[in-house]
Amino acid sequence: SVTVLMVVCIVVLLGTISFMGLPLDLFPAFEFPVAAVITSYEGAAPPEVENLVTRTLEGALSTVQGLENISSTSSPGQSLILLEFGWGTSIDFAVQDLRDNLDMVRDFLPDGTGDPMVVKADPSMMPVVYLSLSGNREDWELRRLAEDIVEPRLERLNGVATVSIIGGRKQEIEVMLDPELLAHYNTSLDTVTGTLGRQNYNVAAGTVGGGSEQRHLRAIGEFSSLEEIRNLILIANPNETILLKDVAEVELAFPEASQINLFNNETSIGIQIQKQADANTVQVSRNIWNAMESIENALPEGVYVHKVMDQADFITESIVDVFRTGAVGAFLAIFILLLFLRNFRSTLVVSIAIPISLMATFSLMYFYGISLNIISLGGLALGLGIMVDNSIVVLENIFRFRQEGHKLSEASRSGATQVSGAITAATLTTVIVFLPVVFIQGFASEIFKDLAITVSFALLASLLIALTVVPLLSARLFQIISVKQLETKYEDPDEAREGKPGLVYRLTEGFNRYYTRLEKYYGRLLHKALQRRKTVIAVFLISFLGSFALIPLVGMEFLPEMDEGIVNISIELPRGSDLDRTGAVSRQAKEMIRQLPEVDSVNLSIGGGGGMGFASGGSSHQASMEITLKDHAEREQSDQEVAEELRIRFRQIAGAEFSVRTGGMMAAPGMGGAPISIAVRGADLAELERLTDQMASLIEAAPGTREVETSFKDGRPELQAFVNKQAAADHGLSFAQVANTLRAAGQGIVSTRYRTGSTELDTRVIFPETYSASASSLGSIPLSSPYGYRVMLQEITTFIEEEGPVSIQRVNQTRSANVEAQ
Repeated sequence: SVTVLMVVCIVVLLGTISFMGLPLDLFPAFEFPVAAVITSYEGAAPPEVENLVTRTLEGALSTVQGLENISSTSSPGQSLILLEFGWGTSIDFAVQDLRDNLDMVRDFLPDGTGDPMVVKADPSMMPVVYLSLSGNREDWELRRLAEDIVEPRLERLNGVATVSIIGGRKQEIEVMLDPELLAHYNTSLDTVTGTLGRQNYNVAAGTVGGGSEQRHLRAIGEFSSLEEIRNLILIANPNETILLKDVAEVELAFPEASQINLFNNETSIGIQIQKQADANTVQVSRNIWNAMESIENALPEGVYVHKVMDQADFITESIVDVFRTGAVGAFLAIFILLLFLRNFRSTLVVSIAIPISLMATFSLMYFYGISLNIISLGGLALGLGIMVDNSIVVLENIFRFRQEGHKLSEASRSGATQVSGAITAATLTTVIVFLPVVFIQGFASEIFKDLAITVSFALLASLLIALTVVPLLSARLFQIISVKQLETKYEDPDEAREGKPGLVYRLTEGFNRYYTRLEKYYGRLLHKALQRRKTVIAVFLISFLGSFALIPLVGMEFLPEMDEGIVNISIELPRGSDLDRTGAVSRQAKEMIRQLPEVDSVNLSIGGGGGMGFASGGSSHQASMEITLKDHAEREQSDQEVAEELRIRFRQIAGAEFSVRTGGMMAAPGMGGAPISIAVRGADLAELERLTDQMASLIEAAPGTREVETSFKDGRPELQAFVNKQAAADHGLSFAQVANTLRAAGQGIVSTRYRTGSTELDTRVIFPETYSASASSLGSIPLSSPYGYRVMLQEITTFIEEEGPVSIQRVNQTRSANVEAQ
């Protein structure tokens, strides 16, 4: 007894410590066998990116061992390649192999291609917390506060990998060149950008002196003020000296906003926080909110941080719900035991065995590395009902021996020994049923393996407790129960009892009367069934086979819909729409959203269509909204019902496409995507577009489908400039000079960075907006020929308006197009 009690105390203590140390998570932690290779090719259209970059990289990466699928997207200026490996592949070794193969083809990539970056694509890439910074400040001031105060304080927290700032204008040094003055002084754009880059850096020049007087020598050349930049010498000769201020205006400026963020009608800055791959989501969230008080104290008055999305909220809520369900199940199990056993002490024995078994299970989970997630806790809830079976069987057999007159110690020992083989066989049989789940391959194995292991741990722990703790407690707690009391335990409740009946007996007397009648009725029913065996078997077979007809009505899906209280909306206008038009439509949709009583907050990003996921981004014709709903207790509709209501309301808005999705966490790789997705592969883009349009029409006609989309959306409007290289060469100009001139007129050229304190500002060389208003205004830009005269851009360049592809997708090195529907 002393030994068993000591073991029980150790199990309870160890289980409590293990329970406190078990991390909380929504799903089991696992590693996606997916990697991504991202490469930039600035200024290139999708066809050039595909032919010059993507195909070269695909040829080198396709030989990596363990690779199952390779897909790519060639978009303007960027190549994104996704590589899927078999489940069980070490993604760390695979990434190293990818880097080795990339090293062999770097020299074959065209000039101007960025260094290929290899990243592991896993759920940790999804932001765990999305914050919004807003207040009584301009957007550039809010961004500066986010970069200087919020970002560094969050990045130093344990478990935080990266902090991304979204929205707001960034201050920069604007060098506004006058092309007429450049041509007048016979200088060029390349001279300006090259001079800015060559004159703005420091150089380590070694050491000077000797012995103890040795000093490091540095040449300081970084710009210290705007005036120094204005007085930068471009041309110096005996006849004249040309300064930068002679041909340009140098000022602190803000570029035109490419993205606008609004949180509940206030200008805001988005802050996305990603966790480290091995960090726990709930713990990272706790660290963030623990640090939030000091962050808010450091912000100026009137500036606040709001929560847009926190994955930990849904995880914690889900775990609490499972715990609550398990507690209710345990209480009901104990209550049923009390009804049937009609003895408080016998019920107490089993009631004590349940938490001890759970503590032992928590210890096994901790040392095996299983977290507290909805899958493992679901296994515990499933095993809870089976957990009491072994204890009840042992307890009842001990009672039987005690009723026969055996001593307590002998009854406990013999009663447990007699049924030990039976309950061991029954427990192992149940464990064997769950064991095959461990050997399932693929994503299902990663999700449901914790379920099988947890149930097995719970059953084995309950078997151990039933064979050790239950006999001990029976011997100790039943010492004050006489044999006469045990004999009357199962007497007919209709017969009179001697003495005053106890509270438990009075509470269960009505139930026992009903149970006795039910037992007699069952006996008669069983007797009749045995007399009509063929009829019983026929009814069983018909019912069994008929149940299969109900499967189509029930439906099937991999994971059930979960109400996370988040609704994501993507808005897309015709390509070429500016921010003002996109903003007007987005604000109209936002007003409709605010009318719903279930809505708590709305975060709107105009010019950002990527949402909160990997490789997010957008254009001026796109917008996205993250809607946070009120708690479940404060709303009548689920997130699915709110989404459906919004789809109906958005039909009133013309000229825009709306895509409404529920949930924020199920968009991780491998766990989301459209439920209907068809891929068409071939070499001819025109034929792919024709086939996908045909399939989209068929899918739209099918009942139950909506939001049908193809990968061939409206083309991207382009103004293509064809340079006559021979004519340019006759004037002493190169294609690169012409291309840089177009860049300066369009987006500007960042030639260097201006450092002031801890802040670095881009120094952007740009032409006035009047030169980028149209093709004719671009053609009027003068270029200075090295032969001493000016050349108009239109003399050597032809402008043609075209509609280019938005992106080109490839699967296993073949062009591919998709048709998707909800």
